[in-house]
Parts: sequence; structure tokens; C-alpha cells
Amino acid sequence: MNSLVLLSIIPILAGFLGLFISWLRNEFNFLGTILNLYYATYLFIITRKTEVLYHKLWTFRNIDFGFYLDQFSSVIVLSVALIGFMILLYSLRSMRNYRHLNIYYLFLLITISIGNSIIIANNLIFLFLISVISLLVLYIFILITAGGQTEKEIVKLSTITNPMFLIVGISNVFILSGILMLLFSKGVTSIISEPRLVANTPVLVVSFLLILLGIIGKIGIIPLHTWTLKIVKSPVTVMTFIPMVIDKIVGIYLLFRISYFIFDIRDTYLIRLIILGFGALSIVIASVVAKASKDAYRLLTFGSISQIGFVFIGIGSANLYGIAGSIYHLLNYLTFQPSLVLATGSVEYWIKTTRLEDFHNIGTKLPLTFTIILIASLASIGIPPLNGFFSKWWLIEGVSQIKMFNINFVPLIFLIVIIFGIIVTPIYLLKLIYSLQPNSREDTQRHFHHIRDPNFTMLFPPAFLVILSIILGVLVIPLVWRVIVIPSLINTKLFNIEIINLNPLSFTLAPVILIISILIGIVYYYNKIYPKRFRST
Repeated sequence: MNSLVLLSIIPILAGFLGLFISWLRNEFNFLGTILNLYYATYLFIITRKTEVLYHKLWTFRNIDFGFYLDQFSSVIVLSVALIGFMILLYSLRSMRNYRHLNIYYLFLLITISIGNSIIIANNLIFLFLISVISLLVLYIFILITAGGQTEKEIVKLSTITNPMFLIVGISNVFILSGILMLLFSKGVTSIISEPRLVANTPVLVVSFLLILLGIIGKIGIIPLHTWTLKIVKSPVTVMTFIPMVIDKIVGIYLLFRISYFIFDIRDTYLIRLIILGFGALSIVIASVVAKASKDAYRLLTFGSISQIGFVFIGIGSANLYGIAGSIYHLLNYLTFQPSLVLATGSVEYWIKTTRLEDFHNIGTKLPLTFTIILIASLASIGIPPLNGFFSKWWLIEGVSQIKMFNINFVPLIFLIVIIFGIIVTPIYLLKLIYSLQPNSREDTQRHFHHIRDPNFTMLFPPAFLVILSIILGVLVIPLVWRVIVIPSLINTKLFNIEIINLNPLSFTLAPVILIISILIGIVYYYNKIYPKRFRST
């Protein structure tokens, strides 16, 4: 059977086998995610040598429906497979007391299959149809796992999940409307248009903007972020995998596709300005709210929105460094953000709360978990040589090279926004780090005799992702630039093969600006927020 087809059916098949043969549930689920990861890795390696893989399923009204994988989408598929496997491992211990485990694992594996299918769909109509299925799965999955154990609880929870269903449902309507406008105006349904379209007519501009608004709603960034906050009531595995990984990575993938594979937005300033605007709005508002948050999950949820804002800025920059930085930062986000949330989930597993004020002195009893949170935070902040440093370096470089309307202050505005986001990131993450330490002499007397670092299945996933963030930083040139970024950029056909010889770390003011911004954030934290009672001990 074709490897692309296997990506879409192996996880869901394993999920149903685990449902019906419940005594072998864990074995089937583990095998399904391992095989999915194997095929994703195999296809990633194949696409480094072969530009495109394609498998047609059927034809309807002269439109081919099938699966398509290129050098860019193979990176996304591998990311979904890897994090899906990590979520499954983490669930083996963290979800063991959940009443409906068979249903939970079934929907988890269905979500992995749907994520794969969306990413490898060969045309926009097929992609949309799978997205509609994903909406229904998302709704049921969250309804069941957010405490809906009885009919009465499910009815109560529906009042919370219905607004989420409405926002994401309307977002799908926007995406469908944009796709249909593309179909009837240009006859384009494929995820690649040859030649690339230029949005130089009202119909094409509206088509692009409708799809963009739909993506924003599905990703859950400012101002359509409210539905992501509802999932905080779900288990940490669901909160991590759905709004922080699957929805964001699929949304960014689609935005990247329409911006540089279907359209070429480099000379469409209005569209670029809107993308940059949403990115800036997300960075500023989400960073400020994260800084003020007193709940760990709320802090990390808004932190994730802020980080995706950086990716939007890179895509809207529409130049070599901006696009490269957006791809790199998305991959970095998929290492440090899930590790932060899963490690925080290990704290919640013991103390049954996520209020920062209740975390005091927990870090001394969970040294490995605390180390994971510390390193993941440093990666998110952008401390060298961790991966976040280099992706933010490229994003600063990309923003400084923005050319739009022949107005010099446009890049300056978005450069200030990025600097603001870089400054605030250490402020709210240092608050999380120090919440785990004793903040007074009384806290040092608190004893948690039953608390210890979790077992292997809960500790390995965030630890592995943190190690991966270190690897992606240390091997930025041989691995990230040459194996991941360069093939993806060449895939767009917007850059020629000569960029292979470009040194992406040539010295400019960008790393200096980055380091100074981080230091400002750290100094601000220690002077304005760092608790006086802790300072006095």
C-alpha cells in the first residue's frame, strides 16, 4: 500500500483495534503511533532526494483527489507524528485513571490521522472536507475529556464548548467561501498553482482574506482566541495536542501554502500588512496577558499565541530571512511549548492545581521536571545556543528588510513589536520558573513527601522535546538550514538554488538587538516583579 495512504489510516486503524480489543489497547496504540512516526521519518528522508510524492485516490468533475507530499509538508508531517507519539507516551500514566480510556485513545489517534490527511491533501476542497471532519472530532473529543463523564456533565460542558464550535465552524465557512471564489474565478483547487497567483483583483484579494480569516479562527490567535481558553479545562494532553499543536501547525501550514504556493504575496502589500497586523496584535496582547496571568496553563496558552504571532510576522515579511525564520520558529515552538505544558502538567498531576501561588517549593521535589521547564523557557526566551535564539535572529533580520509602500517606518513599527515580544517573554516565563522555588522561609518548610518526578512515560516526552530544542540550536547550519529550511524555500520556487551558499548567521545588528532585548526583559523582571520576600531570604 502507498506510504501516503498509510499515513492517513495507520493511526485510526490502531485506535479502532485498541477500542475493540481493549486488553491489547496500549499495544495497538503504541504500535500505531510508532508506525506513523516511522513512515513520517521515511517520507521525510525520501523527499530530501525526491521533490514530490503523489498518490491519486479518485477523480470527480475533472478534479483529482489524493495525497501530495513535498519537502515542506514532509517537515510538518514528521512534526505531527513525533508529537503525537510523545502525547501517547505521556497519556499512558497521566490518563490511567480516566474512565473512558478506550474512547480517549481512539479520538487521540483519529486526530493524528486527520492531521496527517489535512497536511498531505492534494487540493483545497479535499483539505476542507477533512477539516470539517476534524471539527466534529475536536468537538466530541473536548466534550468527552473536559469532565463530561455523565449526560448531565456533558450538557453543562456543551454551554462552554458550543462557542468554540461556533468560532471554528464559522472559520470553516470563511475558508470554504475563499476556496470557492478561487475555483470559480481562476479554476484553482490544487495546493500548488503554476504560475503563482497575484492578488491584483478584488475577487482574488477577498478570496485570500476569507481563507486568512478562517485560518486565524482555527489557529485561535488574537482576536479569535477565546475558544482555546476553554480547553484549559481538558486534560493537559488534549490541551497540548489540539490547540497548541494540531490546530496551530495545520493553520500555519495552510497560511504558508496559500501565501507562497498558490499565491505570491510578495508584491501584495495590503495582504502582507494584514498578516503582519494580526501577528503584531497577537504578540503584544498575548504577551501582556501572559505577564499578568496567575494560572500556569493560562500563562502558557497566551504564551503560545504570542509565539505564533512571531511566525505570522515572518510570513508577512515576505523575504528570505523572514520566511526562513517563520519555518524555523514554528519548529522551535513545537519543541519548547509542548515540553513546557507537559512538564507543568506533571506538577499539576501531584498538587491538583495550576495556580502559580500554589507551586512554591515544588521545584525542589521535582528536580528533573524543573530542569525541563527551565531549559524549555530559556529556548522560548531565546538564550543562545538554544534554538529560539537563532529563529528570532532571522525574524529580526527579516523584519528589518521589509519593503512596503516605499515607506521606511513600516519595518520599524514591526521591529518594535518583535522587540517588545522578546522583552516580555522572559518576564512571564521567569515568573513561571520562580513560582516553583521557595519564595519565603515558610515555603522552605513545606514538605511534599509523596511528590517526586514522574515515571518514564510522563518524563521522557517533555525531556526529549527539550533535548531536540538544544539539537536544533546547536546544529542550526547543518541540520536546520541545509536539511529543513533550504529545501522548503526552494520548494516555493521563489528563491533560486544559490541560497544554499548563503551564510544565515553572517553578523549583523540582529543578534545584538536580540540579546539586548532579552537582557532588558530579565532586568525588568528582577527590578519590578521579582518578589521582595524571595529577595530577602
